[in-house]
Amino acid sequence: MRLTWVSGDGNPQQVQYGDGKSSTSEVATFTQEDMCSISVLPSPAKDFGWHDPGYIHSSVMTGLQPSQSYSYRYGRDYANSASVYVTPDSGGECGVAYESYFPMPAVNKDKPWYSIEQGSVHFIVMSTEHEWSEKSEQGNCNGMPTKDANGIDVYDNSNYTAPVHAIVGAGGFSLDNFPNNGETWSLSRVSEFGYARVHATRTDMLVQFVNSSTMEVRDQFRIVKGSSAKKSPSLTIQQ
Repeated sequence: MRLTWVSGDGNPQQVQYGDGKSSTSEVATFTQEDMCSISVLPSPAKDFGWHDPGYIHSSVMTGLQPSQSYSYRYGRDYANSASVYVTPDSGGECGVAYESYFPMPAVNKDKPWYSIEQGSVHFIVMSTEHEWSEKSEQGNCNGMPTKDANGIDVYDNSNYTAPVHAIVGAGGFSLDNFPNNGETWSLSRVSEFGYARVHATRTDMLVQFVNSSTMEVRDQFRIVKGSSAKKSPSLTIQQ
C-alpha cells in the first residue's frame, strides 16, 4: 500500500507501521517554472493561481496481509508533449502536479501505463494522453488474450448482454446534469461526486457507486460469471 503526504520539510521521512516495520519516503516537488503557459493567455497554474505545493512524500508499505487492520504514523513538463493531443491543456497544469502527487509503478514518466493482478482481478491502467490504438506501444502492452497466464477471465467486447463500461468521475470540476433523453443502453446516471467501490470473488463482481459526502451507495450492479449483469431492483436510477 502506498502512503502519500505533504510536508514543508524536503528531507526524507519515515512511515512506521505494523509490528515495528518502517519505510523511508521518496520526495518530489515542483516549482513555478516547471509549469507551462503561453504568452497570450495567463495560466492559473503558473501565473495568477500559483501556490507552493510543499514537498510530496510517498512511501510503500509492504508485507501487508489480507483482512488485517494496520496502524501507521507518519501532464508533463512542457506544452505539446502528448502524443495524442497537441492543443494547450486546461490552464497550463501539464501533468506536473499530477505526477508529483501520485507516483505510479510505470516504466517511466513518458509511458504511464501498467497492469497489476490483485486476487482474481487483472487491473489495466491506461493513459488517454498517449496513443492507444491496437498497434501502438500502449495497445500492445495492454493487449490480452481470452484468458491470461493464470486463467483469469478478461474483457470480451463481443458480448453485449451486460454493461461493459462504468464511468466514474471523481471530482476536480463542477457537476453537469445528464439529459433526460438518455440512450437506452445508459442504465444509470448519477450527477453526484463519489467514487467506485468494487468487491470481486472468483465467481462474481459487485460494483458500487458511493456518494463521497454521505457515503451512501447510490447505484450498484453485479456481474456473475457465466451470466448477464444483475442490477439491484432496490436502487432507483438517478436522472
